[in-house]
Amino acid sequence: MADSVLARLAEFSPDDVTPRLVSAVCGAVPGVPPMIHYPALPAVCAALGGSPADLAQATGHLDDDAVTDILWMSGLVDAGDRGYAVVTGVATAWKLFFGKGPKAAAMDTDVQQRNDAVLKGIALAYMAWKATPGSVARFTEFPTGRALLTWYAAVELALPFADNAAVAGGSLFSELYQKHGSDQMKRFSGLLGGKSADGVPGALAALTGPIGQALTAVQPHAEKIAGSVKAYLPAAMTGADAAAGVLANAADVLPVYRYLGGRLAAEAVVARVLMK
Repeated sequence: MADSVLARLAEFSPDDVTPRLVSAVCGAVPGVPPMIHYPALPAVCAALGGSPADLAQATGHLDDDAVTDILWMSGLVDAGDRGYAVVTGVATAWKLFFGKGPKAAAMDTDVQQRNDAVLKGIALAYMAWKATPGSVARFTEFPTGRALLTWYAAVELALPFADNAAVAGGSLFSELYQKHGSDQMKRFSGLLGGKSADGVPGALAALTGPIGQALTAVQPHAEKIAGSVKAYLPAAMTGADAAAGVLANAADVLPVYRYLGGRLAAEAVVARVLMK
């Protein structure tokens, strides 16, 4: 089945592990909108406050290039490719959070996790740029935009780099990007296969504040979030003797960005009518 907005929405039911995990993580943070199930576009339109007339207009945007780019990028973040695989996932974040010894050294000892956190931040900016007509600042108006920011802040920053986040607070992403953004932007450009990234720097600038705010919001709930993560991971991924190969495959087992990317693409379709 070809990847499309409607096909991507149909991949996930509310009883699947990935939607349940995302709902548990986001539900641990006060103020984050609940994850309403999107079986098809009418549910998306209703969730965003649209009318049947808006839905009729929105269907004309299902194949917009920007919308299909969101689907493509969100799938790439989960799966990577042989040359540029984004291999760290929720299991690695959980292991680092509960790992032995001081977590302050995590960004020095787990270089792959740090680099992937920056790379995923860039990918998030790419998707926000593609999703928002007119202004990336409106990304936080998307329910899935809020969910993506919360997930990213919790699982890519707060859990794996708990002590670093405690010291840096909401500025952790900004500090990471200042140190490692140039290298990871080059890595990101290599993933694009000729697609434009012209809007990514501006999107990153617009999202740095919201990412910091999301990190500040999730930090007090990190223990609860970590418990939610453990509850949905296969036992092999949380055991003390978990093999590195098992951990590296966590993203494939739990396709969170693929799930959220499909929802974001669907919201972007409707937003092209509602946010004119």
